[in-house]
Amino acid sequence: MRAFIIRPFGTKEGGNKEQINFDEVEQKLIGPALERMKIHGRTTVEIMRAGNIREDMFNRLLTADVVITDISLHNPNVFYELGIRHAFRDKHTLLLRCNSSPVPFDLLTDRYLEYDREHPEQTVEALTAALQQTINSEKPDSPVFQYLPHLKPEDSALFLSVPREFREAVERAESKRLKGDLLLLAAEAEGFVWEIEGMREVGRAQLDINSHTGARRTWEAIQRQIPGDLEANSKLSTIYLRLKDYAQSEQALNRVFELEGLSVGQLSEAHVQRGRNLKEQWTDSWWNEPDEGQRRKLALRSPLLQRAYEAYRNALNYDLNNYDAGFNALSLLLIETNLAAHLEDTWKQLYGDEDDEAGEREKKKRLRQIKQLTAAVDMAIEADRKLIERKGVSSFNLESVEASFFCLTSKPAMKITQAYVDALEMAPPYADTAMRDALKVYQKLGVFTDEVAAALEAFDSVSDSGTSALNAQSRRILLFAGHRVDTDPTTGRFPKDKSEQVKAKIREMVAREQEHGEIFFGMASGANGGDIIFHEVCAELNIRTKLYLPTAAKRFIGPYVEAVGGDWVERFWKLHERAQKDGDLHILQDLDTSDELPRWLQEKSGYSVRRRNYLWVLNHALSLGSQITLLVFWDGQPSTGPGDIPDLLSLAEENGIKTVRLYTKEIFEDQPST
Repeated sequence: MRAFIIRPFGTKEGGNKEQINFDEVEQKLIGPALERMKIHGRTTVEIMRAGNIREDMFNRLLTADVVITDISLHNPNVFYELGIRHAFRDKHTLLLRCNSSPVPFDLLTDRYLEYDREHPEQTVEALTAALQQTINSEKPDSPVFQYLPHLKPEDSALFLSVPREFREAVERAESKRLKGDLLLLAAEAEGFVWEIEGMREVGRAQLDINSHTGARRTWEAIQRQIPGDLEANSKLSTIYLRLKDYAQSEQALNRVFELEGLSVGQLSEAHVQRGRNLKEQWTDSWWNEPDEGQRRKLALRSPLLQRAYEAYRNALNYDLNNYDAGFNALSLLLIETNLAAHLEDTWKQLYGDEDDEAGEREKKKRLRQIKQLTAAVDMAIEADRKLIERKGVSSFNLESVEASFFCLTSKPAMKITQAYVDALEMAPPYADTAMRDALKVYQKLGVFTDEVAAALEAFDSVSDSGTSALNAQSRRILLFAGHRVDTDPTTGRFPKDKSEQVKAKIREMVAREQEHGEIFFGMASGANGGDIIFHEVCAELNIRTKLYLPTAAKRFIGPYVEAVGGDWVERFWKLHERAQKDGDLHILQDLDTSDELPRWLQEKSGYSVRRRNYLWVLNHALSLGSQITLLVFWDGQPSTGPGDIPDLLSLAEENGIKTVRLYTKEIFEDQPST
């Protein structure tokens, strides 16, 4: 989250001739409050450079998540900037002042927080609380929007531009399905003025490659900053559903329905999502029943079946062109009528009376609805096909829905198979799994047997990936970071002749972790000393490891491997060859095309190539497993800057990663760790 501070600069004379040091007010009051709230951003001072600063100033006024304005003096620049903010953004602007000059007439009725000009630090607690209330409030605080209630604020995304290099890095990570790289990029966007829009790019990519755990982290971060964000809440509802968290999925969807000014298209999509939620819960209610007959009864009797149908039908009523909503409503009706044909007694119990007339009326009603929906979906699909043909584009969603539609409404097996073949040729990664899962529902209920068999012929050449974000919950992963062999004998962190002692201790560390359960794999870089030893120890203990290098091996080996001589180069190449052969070699340069920080990252405060490397590996671990342990071989000395071992330990603990420390003095001085 970013703030922008509007205030006078330096020391100014107040209305009562007293001196007010506004720089000190920011240092002692505003800055500490923002730090407590973990909010980035300050004044135009931080963006002053050659040229006109107006563009940056306007950008921050319109895009900042919260603006703090000090109106202690009648300063024209302050009121000019405040006016711009009030004109374009309806809320999250906080007024601050010391009792120096009278409040201007036009702001007399506005709420503001007072501070003591001589002791501004005394108001830090109050300002922190006021900031929290301002951010949480959904009511307009701009007088412009208060008095013009039908006026709509501008979307801040219109004024933001995500750097091209960042977007390209996201695209590369998505194309290679690098879930950890996407998590890294989401973390690196934090603090920039385009943070939210950058995270949106990442979150969409994560969903496209079914990185549900990563997408959840990203979209939750956006939603925390903008609670009423339509896209964030819509995406979170989908993500929670895929992770089988139905309660949170429904809560996110309720936040969408509470938003004002939704278009008919947006309302239609919200009802589709409700239909998905109910359909998934309906499927779960009978899926694990071993007896097919009982499974069918549970499916037919469940009230969730009718509720899911109604949600999809509501979606279609809002938008008759929403063929996705129409097809899902149709498919549920067809399932229901097929089950009813197999389970006459159950149907009579649900809808019959003494003469069975009510049951027959319900059947005829369903058949009329099926006829109507079949025609409506057919027309909607045809209309959309003509539209995209005019645009000269293609649509996987259209092809997949049309294939599913043919499966339930067309008898020729060849036509069904070909429709699925056409859809699969356009399918993005793992989209085929969703198509296959839909067919499995019919299989499990024993309906549309011949049609499903024809559809499944198209999947013969496509592997069924059962791997999901849920499977990662039981994975145990070991990360390692440790000192390299000393190039300066006086350093004393890792003397050249102590390699075997270090190896024995690292082996003990890893073996102790094995006692807690099977380790999915280990992760480390490939520098001489601790890194290479960790990989070798894991190999001896039959633990697979992944090799993470910040740059290509030929550039990495000079400064990080061969500097101390010995057999380290040979050991590195052996490790590199194995990792490359097994698909366990990862190079950060695949994300960017330079060994240095990319241009969009060079202005990030407190960041370095070393810190990026550590964050990269940490986020790869977070994307692959939930039970992560960081092992460090360390001299215990305080941090010397971003990217060293203490910094890594701090980053790991912030992300809930367990840490285990092996201190150098345990090996070289035979003393216990502290």
